[in-house]
Amino acid sequence: MLLKFNTQITTESFLTFLRYKNRNANTPPTVDDTDDIVLDGEFIVCQDGKSRFLLFDSKDDDRIIGFASDTCLNILSKSSTWHVDGTFKSAPGCYKQVFTIHAWFLEQMFACVYILLKKKDEATYKKMIMLLRDRLFELGFNVAPVKLVTDFELATINAFRSQFGLRIIGCHFHFLQAVRRAIDTLGLKTAYKKQEIQKVLKIWMGLSFVPIDLMSEAIEIAIEKKNELYENLETIFQSVQTETEPISRNFVTIGRGRGRGRGRPRGSTAQRLSEPITIEVEQNANQNDVVVSGRSRGRGRGRGRGRGRGGRVGCSNEESNVDISLIKSNLEEFFDYFVKQWFEGSIEYEMWNHSSTDGPRTNNHLEGYHFKVNSWIDKNHPGVYNLVKFFKMLDSNTVFEYNKRLTGKPAPELSKNLKAKNQVLEENIVRLRNKLINLEEFLNVSRLLINFKSV
Repeated sequence: MLLKFNTQITTESFLTFLRYKNRNANTPPTVDDTDDIVLDGEFIVCQDGKSRFLLFDSKDDDRIIGFASDTCLNILSKSSTWHVDGTFKSAPGCYKQVFTIHAWFLEQMFACVYILLKKKDEATYKKMIMLLRDRLFELGFNVAPVKLVTDFELATINAFRSQFGLRIIGCHFHFLQAVRRAIDTLGLKTAYKKQEIQKVLKIWMGLSFVPIDLMSEAIEIAIEKKNELYENLETIFQSVQTETEPISRNFVTIGRGRGRGRGRPRGSTAQRLSEPITIEVEQNANQNDVVVSGRSRGRGRGRGRGRGRGGRVGCSNEESNVDISLIKSNLEEFFDYFVKQWFEGSIEYEMWNHSSTDGPRTNNHLEGYHFKVNSWIDKNHPGVYNLVKFFKMLDSNTVFEYNKRLTGKPAPELSKNLKAKNQVLEENIVRLRNKLINLEEFLNVSRLLINFKSV
């Protein structure tokens, strides 16, 4: 029997309905100790009052409790890519975090499992996964995730890898966030505004898009760019210009020809890549020295205002007295950090490389989801019972969204800018493989995909 579903109802209106429905429901008093938690009645069934919702309860000192409906477990079992993250603001006072497992399925992210954890160490995560696997087996769900997208918390990485043997993909947003933090803490926040410095640092960050088999060659190019930067530091900080020029580009159009400019495409592959793509880039990105045919499309509203505002070329009066040796020392510290953290440390570069990632490269879906959850909850660190009620609402919403997909509703669309960036990356890899561009040109374009606006 086909479900009759109103696909015009929004997620927000559905959650509002559920919240209103439950606002006067009787709730047991708040507990301060996990030993005092009693789960029965409405707290172990779904919103319909019949279907199972409590997934597992360790009932020991750790008191790990998981919640999920059969529909959400069905989605989880069909998905090959899981995204996991923890949030602390919405965790009850007697717990450390709410750990959620989301599934990428049918080109959409679905929140599937909610787990209360008192700790955030590897042993706790392993125990949580074992409880999850055993219960899924009991309920007849066969899960075999291939990829896990997470941040770079080693406890989470080691636990899931040991239990599932899947490929770990580090969230690209967290990667950029960590690198940006290093730029700021190593004294390069002001120097980063220089186009020449920003270009080289972004080439290093752009290594995250280089195909694995070409990484060694790409590193050599990145090192060459670093050495060239060292040689030109004095020139960079001596060239003071008083004229304001529109260097703060918001949009560049990536040309699809060979070499610089709009060369004539050759071959069937090149013909498919003939139309230019416009992408949004970070301010101060210089489009005149890369493999693009660029033109500014920023909506300038005058100096110092709007997206298309002009920037100052060179350095200010204060910058004219900068200590070049100090900047070079700070840059050396940054490159040393990058190599030790992202190549020689416990995080292998295959984890933060996204040249072959199919699907979201970040956990931003989860970050946004947790932000919404935290804003919907009446207060920080709610009581356990109120939180379980909220989990039930969220679970009902996942079922609601899933049913909309089954009745023909399309998946949420990506932003135009993200679509364009994905297309640029995919097609540049094709051009690189077909030798339509070389690796240095690939890095030069890929760095434009690095944007710190939201980091």
